[in-house]
Amino acid sequence: MIRRTLLILATLFAILLASGVALMSGGRLAHTINWVLPTDWKVEIPQGFHTDWRGTSLAHFSLSYQQCPILMTEGFKLQWAEQQRIQFEKAIIDYHCLSMLPKEENSTSSEFSLSELLPLLPNGTANIQQLIWKNLPADLPHRANALLLQPTSVKVAKIEQQLTASIHNQAVRLSAQFAKGELTGDLHYSPSDEEQHQLNFSTQIQDLTQLPAVLSIQYRWQLPDDVITDKALQQGSSQLEWQKESSHLLGSFKLQSTNFPENKLAFPFRIENGSLAIEQGRFDWVMSEDFPLRGFLTTQISPNELNIENLFPIKTAIRISLLSENAKGKGNVVISSPEGELQKTSLKLPLQITGNVKQGNFILYSAVPMELNGEYQDLTLRFLPSALLRLTGTERFLTIHDLRFPLAGLQLNKYGLTGRLHAIFRGESPDFKNIELHLDGFARNFKMGALQVFQDPDEPDAIIDRWQWKLWGTSQLNAFKTPLNIAGRGNWHRNLVELSEFNSTLGKIQQNGVLIPHLTLNLTEPIKFAYEQFHLNGGVKLIAPKAQFSYGGELEKLSATLNVEGEVENLRLKGEVSAGKLGPIRLFARRQLTEKSSELIGRLYWSEQPANVFQPLLPFRSNWVITNGTIRGETAFSATADKGLIAGGHFAIRNGAVSLPDGELKGIEFSLPYQYQHKQVNIGAKRALDVSIAEINIGIPLTNAKMKVQGHYPYTKKRPLFLRELSFNLLGGNLHIERFALPQTKIAYVKLTGIDFAEVLSLAQYHQLDLQGRANAVLPFWLSGKPCYICDGNVTQVAPSHLKFSPELLDAMKQSGYTEQILTYLVNDSHIDELQAKINLSTEGNMHLKTALKMHLSEHQKAKINLNYQHQENLFDLWKLINYGSQVEQNIEHSIYQQLDKR
Repeated sequence: MIRRTLLILATLFAILLASGVALMSGGRLAHTINWVLPTDWKVEIPQGFHTDWRGTSLAHFSLSYQQCPILMTEGFKLQWAEQQRIQFEKAIIDYHCLSMLPKEENSTSSEFSLSELLPLLPNGTANIQQLIWKNLPADLPHRANALLLQPTSVKVAKIEQQLTASIHNQAVRLSAQFAKGELTGDLHYSPSDEEQHQLNFSTQIQDLTQLPAVLSIQYRWQLPDDVITDKALQQGSSQLEWQKESSHLLGSFKLQSTNFPENKLAFPFRIENGSLAIEQGRFDWVMSEDFPLRGFLTTQISPNELNIENLFPIKTAIRISLLSENAKGKGNVVISSPEGELQKTSLKLPLQITGNVKQGNFILYSAVPMELNGEYQDLTLRFLPSALLRLTGTERFLTIHDLRFPLAGLQLNKYGLTGRLHAIFRGESPDFKNIELHLDGFARNFKMGALQVFQDPDEPDAIIDRWQWKLWGTSQLNAFKTPLNIAGRGNWHRNLVELSEFNSTLGKIQQNGVLIPHLTLNLTEPIKFAYEQFHLNGGVKLIAPKAQFSYGGELEKLSATLNVEGEVENLRLKGEVSAGKLGPIRLFARRQLTEKSSELIGRLYWSEQPANVFQPLLPFRSNWVITNGTIRGETAFSATADKGLIAGGHFAIRNGAVSLPDGELKGIEFSLPYQYQHKQVNIGAKRALDVSIAEINIGIPLTNAKMKVQGHYPYTKKRPLFLRELSFNLLGGNLHIERFALPQTKIAYVKLTGIDFAEVLSLAQYHQLDLQGRANAVLPFWLSGKPCYICDGNVTQVAPSHLKFSPELLDAMKQSGYTEQILTYLVNDSHIDELQAKINLSTEGNMHLKTALKMHLSEHQKAKINLNYQHQENLFDLWKLINYGSQVEQNIEHSIYQQLDKR
C-alpha cells in the first residue's frame, strides 16, 4: 500500500503542476483530480492557483481516504525559474486516517533499487517547513508521542546524481546523503541536556528488498538516572558492521560501557542463505559486585523467508556457556536449545541447563531439562522429569552443605510457579549443626519474592502467590549439644514467610551443672518472617518436666513463654518463666548473631514470693525444709556456645526459716550479690554478703549469728570462699572468728569470750557440779580435722569462779577411798582464783584437756590449793549422748514440716 500511496501522491502533484499551468479553478481542478484518483480517495482544493513567470502557489489543499483527511497543506509553492523547488509552509498528517489505509498487497516484484530511481528524479529541492502529526494513538510510547507532536522541518534535495535529506526539530537532527549507491548519514537525538544519542551510518544499497552488501553503524549514548540507574548502561557505545563475501555476509556486533570498559559484548556473525549464525560470541558484564556475567554465545536463527509475510516459522539453535569463578575454582554452566521454533505469535523452545556456577560464596549445580512454549503474552516454562538444582555455600551466617530443589512437574508462567515444590536442606549455623530440613508442599502462582516480575491472575477467585508447605527435620543445638526434632506447617505469601504450626523436641540438655531430661517447644502465635527486612516476630512456649542441678537441687514443671521480634541478627525476646509454684519470673532478652557465634543477653526479674517456692532448689531436699520467709531478686545473663552461661545479679531473703533433721534456723536475712561464670558463683564480687540469722538450734542454742561471705562456690585453692567476722551468742557468751577461707589453707582462730561455766555443765548434763564463773578461750582450729580439729587451744577464766559439789555427789564420795574424800573436801565449795587450760581435739574426736587451777576454800581463806587436772573423752560420742533427747524432738518437728511440704 505504501507504493500505491506514493503513486497517488505523484499523480496528484503531476496533475497539480499541469493544472497550475492551465490555470484551472479550484473546484474544476479538484473535480478533475478526483476523476483520476482511485476509489475512496478524494482531494479538496478550496482556491485555485496563483501563477507567475517564476512559479505557482496554492493556499490550501487536502487529501482524504474514505472521507478522512490524511494530509492537509498550507502555503504550497512551486518554483521553476532559476532552481526547481517545491515548498510547503505546513503539512498536517492525521495518524488516525493514515491507519485506515488497507494493508500492503503481496508484491510480485522482488527488486526496488534507489540507484534506478535516482535518475528519474528531477534536480531541485523539496521543503516542508512544519510537518505536524495529529490524532496520535493513546498507546503510542511517550517518547514517540512527544517527538511527533513537535513541528518538524523536512528538506530533500537532488543535484545531479546525489540525493540529500535532512530532518530537524527540537530533539532530532537527521542528515543523510545518497550517491553512487552509498547511503551515509548522522542522527542526533537529545530529548534533554542529560540525555544524548548519536548514530552514524554508512551502507551500500542496491535493492531495498535485500540486505545491503556493506553496512557500518556506530551508536553512542548517554542516559540520566531517571531513565536507567545502572551506571554501566548510562554511557556507552556500540558498533554493527558487515560486508559481503561471495554468497554470504560476515560481520560483528560490539557494545562497550564507557563508565566500566570491562563490560562489553563482541558477537561475530555470519548471514548466509537467509540464516544468522553467531559463533563463539563473547560477553563480559558485571551485573553486580557479586554477579559477573561472562561466557560465550553460539546460535543460529533461520527464518522461513527474508520477508515479513513469510518470515515465520523461525528455526533456532542456541548454546550459551556461562563462566564463573570464586575461591573454590572455576565453573561452567551450559544453556542449550538445539531445536527451537518461533512463530509469529508463539514459540516452542526445548531447553537444557547443565553444569555448575561458582559465584561469591556459592556453587550451584544444575541438571535441568525443561520446555518453554506458548503465546508470547502467556509463555509457560515446564520442568521435565529429573530436573534438579543443588546449591552449596554460605549465606550470611548460614553454612549450606547441600540445598536441593527437585523441579520435575513444576510450571512457571507470568503468574508465577505452580506445582509440587520440595526443598531439602543440610547445613549448620552458629546456633545449630547437622541440620537436615525438608520443606514439601504445593505452590500456586508462587512469585518466589519477585513481586514486580510476575502478575496477579485475572480470575477473582484465583489463589495469588502462595506456597503452602509442611516441614520436618533434625538438628543439634550447639549451645547444649542436644538433638533436636522439628515438625510444622506454614506458607510463603508475597514477601512474608509464616510458620503457622510448629512442634519441636530437644533431647537431654546437660551443661554447666544443669540437667534437663527433655524439652518441647510449641507456638503460641505464628512465626512471621519478612525476608526483605530480615525481620522476625511470633511467640513460642517451652516446656520441660524438670531441671536438675549437680549440687542436688531441682526445678519441676518448667515452662517459658516467649515473644520474639526484630531482625534475625538482633532478636528481642520478652516473656515469663515459671517452675511449679515458682514464678512467674519476667524475662527480657535479645539474641545477637554474628558470623561465628550466637549470644543470648538478657535479664530476669522475680517479685517477692514466699521462700518455700524455692524449696526444690535446696540440695538434699529430704533433709532441709523452708518453713518461712520471702525471696526476691533479679539476674542479668549472657549465654554462648563457647563461653557457656555468664550471669550476675542479686537475690534477697527476708525472715527466712529452715527446718533441719537435727535443728532449725530462724530469722535468716541477707541480700546476695553474685556473679556466675565458668561453673562458679562469685559471691559478693563488689561487696561482701552480709548474712544474719536470729536463731540457730542444732543442740546448742545459738543466737544473733552474723557473718560476711565473699568469694567463689564451688571453691578451690585459687578461688576460695572467705568467711569474715563470723560471730554469734552461745553459752552465755560470744563466739568470734575474724577470718577463714574454704578450702582452709591456714589455721584459723575461734575466740570465745564470756562463756558461762554453768551453761557448759548444763549442756554436758553434769548436774553434780555447780561452777559459777565465765571463761575466755582462743582455739586454733582446722575445719577438716587434719592434723587436728583444735590444736593447742588456750582457756582462761574471766574472773574468780566458785565450785561446789551437789549433796548427792558428796554422799557418794564418802563411800570412796581416803584420797578421794580428801580431794572432795579440798575442792568442794572453793574459789578458783586462776584457771589455765590447754585443749586439743584430734581427728577422731578425742579431747585432751589439761588444766592448772589455783584455789582457796571458802571456809579457810588462807588455805591455798594448786590442782592440776587432766581429762580425756571422745566428744563425738558425748555429743550424740547429750543431743539425743533434743534430736528426737527436732526430728518429730522436721517430719511434720516435710509432710506439709509434700502437699
